[in-house]
Amino acid sequence: MSRPADLLRRAAHGTGLADAIRQRQAVESLAVAVDEGARLAVLLEAQVAEIEQSLVPLLESDHRARQQ
Repeated sequence: MSRPADLLRRAAHGTGLADAIRQRQAVESLAVAVDEGARLAVLLEAQVAEIEQSLVPLLESDHRARQQ
């Protein structure tokens, strides 16, 4: 990938438009992937919290049984 300064210089001379378009598309794709990753992280955190909460009674019961 070209550096942004190189892209600007080439664009000023009327060259490198294809590279600039490819980089723009790559940035947009990464932005979409980051957003999707963030949404999935929120869902996963909620699922983990739910699983942890469902295990608390079982773990407490097991702990009490071991203390007796």
